[in-house]
Amino acid sequence: PRDAFEQYRCGGVDCAALTDACACWSEAACRWADGTCGDDAARGTCAAKVDLVVLLDGSGTMAKPFGHHPQGFHAAVETLKLWVEAMPLTGGAAGASAAAAAASEGNRVAFLQFSGRYGTDEPDVAAAPGTDGRFSGDRAELAADLSWHEQNFMAEQTYVKEGLERAAALFADAPAGRDRVLYVISDGQFDDRHEIAAAADRLAAQGVEVYGIVLENKDEDPDVNVAAVDSMRALATAPHHVANLDMDHLAGGDAQSLHPSGPLQARCDPRDAFEQYRCGGVDCAALTDACACWSEAACRWADGTCGDDAARGTCAAKVDLVVLLDGSGTMAKPFGHHPQGFHAAVETLKLWVEAMPLTGGAAGASAAAAAASEGNRVAFLQFSGTWGTAEPDVIAAPGSVGTGGRFSGDAAELGADLTWHEANFMKKQTYVKEG
Repeated sequence: PRDAFEQYRCGGVDCAALTDACACWSEAACRWADGTCGDDAARGTCAAKVDLVVLLDGSGTMAKPFGHHPQGFHAAVETLKLWVEAMPLTGGAAGASAAAAAASEGNRVAFLQFSGRYGTDEPDVAAAPGTDGRFSGDRAELAADLSWHEQNFMAEQTYVKEGLERAAALFADAPAGRDRVLYVISDGQFDDRHEIAAAADRLAAQGVEVYGIVLENKDEDPDVNVAAVDSMRALATAPHHVANLDMDHLAGGDAQSLHPSGPLQARCDPRDAFEQYRCGGVDCAALTDACACWSEAACRWADGTCGDDAARGTCAAKVDLVVLLDGSGTMAKPFGHHPQGFHAAVETLKLWVEAMPLTGGAAGASAAAAAASEGNRVAFLQFSGTWGTAEPDVIAAPGSVGTGGRFSGDAAELGADLTWHEANFMKKQTYVKEG
């Protein structure tokens, strides 16, 4: 699937030489249409429409080495240049009209640097004179902006409030119909963290999704990283919108995949218990090849013909699934770029629930009703415990809140269950028998 940060590029494959639909779809550079395989890039870029503000920490601690990168700020800027090279953009320069931006596919980006010094009148946010910190969809303009920031590293303290206010002003003038996303990239705790609530509330009211990237410096005191994560989580739209990354992962897909956007493009993949395809306006009946049919998200092959998936119902999976999640204390540690393992696992399970074809039946439905229903039912249980106590080693969300630990095919019920588990992390030893 394409996302806001990626478009497929031709990798030297001769798409036109591929005469089989499935062989065509299996190549990222190719796309099957009208009985032939063609170059994907020639068929249009990603339809993502994102207005993205990147707030980059320009404080003095970013001058330190980060792993094998001798200077953190320059490494971050060079990584952002790679983002700009790969990202599908509108092509429009800074200052384009709101109407032109609204009609354009692709992304627009604004880069701002934040830092500052306590007790001075100097601004705590800096923008390159090229775009003046405005949204641009022009690759050359954005690259020039980043080169300016590289030459104008603020190297002071970590004040983010003015940067957030500047971002909110940008979004206030942005047209409707485009996703609004803010990435805040920092290595430390915000010095003005007790003064940013109003700016954060304004961004939330504007419908801006706020994502935080904490740059992890393994040579730094771990407590500094924990404080930075806590500071960022207070700002982000949701706990799972914060990633704890080393500099190499900032350049990789981990940072870019925080905000997936744009059309999902199905390949020749079998359906399973966790996925169902959604209708996208394709004329399924015109497809006479099974693989070409399955490669369209809206279609389903059955009895030698291709038909609209919505008309055939959801996935025919009928699974009763119990998920036993470890709630022991070790799950509180960071896992890779996730600052806290248990919360990351619960947020991932929420994504499962959102994507999974469910029966629709609430907890407590009769066995006969469950047997007759297509789709899945799920039960979530958390296990942990303390040796030698009478306390239970397994817990379930109570029926007053969720399912009572019973099978449910209701997405809202299951989401409530997981939210309850997130708030009731056991944090004890690892006892699974009762679970």
